[in-house]
Amino acid sequence: MKGNGRSIALEQGPEAARALRLDGPAAAPADDPADASASAREVALLRLGVRGLDGVRAERVRALRAEIDAGRYRIDPRLVARALLREVVAELIG
Repeated sequence: MKGNGRSIALEQGPEAARALRLDGPAAAPADDPADASASAREVALLRLGVRGLDGVRAERVRALRAEIDAGRYRIDPRLVARALLREVVAELIG
């Protein structure tokens, strides 16, 4: 999962952002004692981010296993290296 917690909540829609007190009229001042802790918000954001991924991931795993079993799955090491470098550079500059 990429992006910061705020962008993940906003991608899920305004209801999710308001539920996490990140956007809209439900937003509370930072010093509000009723505001959830940063850890609790992070857990809530992670749950929002992974909602619905189980089915997608399971289908992808099944498809990959079928490709491997059929001997059709090929990995281009240059594409893997590029993707890894892109992630590292993004983390370093972002």
